[in-house]
Amino acid sequence: MRPDGERVDIGRLPRNAVRTDDGGWEATGRAADGTEVIVYYNPYGLPEFPARGAFLLPPEVVKRAPDSRTAYVKSRLREMAHSKPDELGRMKFS
Repeated sequence: MRPDGERVDIGRLPRNAVRTDDGGWEATGRAADGTEVIVYYNPYGLPEFPARGAFLLPPEVVKRAPDSRTAYVKSRLREMAHSKPDELGRMKFS
C-alpha cells in the first residue's frame, strides 16, 4: 500500500486468487492431507486464517521469554486433553 492509499501488487497472491466484495481475495489451495482449502487474503494482500482457539495469558506469563510462553500454552493444552477433550476436538486439535 502506497502512502496515498493506492494498493501496489507485489506478487504475493496466488495466481488463482479472485477478488471478493470486501476488497480482499480468495484463493483455493490444498492442505498437506490433500483436502481443498480456501485462503482469504485481506485488502493488503496478507493471508488471514481462522483461529482454532485462544488462551488469554496472565500478565506474568506475557513478560516471560517466548519459549516459556510456548511451554505455558502447551501445558494448558495438556490439561485440556485430560479435562475437556471434546473442546480440543472442536478446536481441531488431536
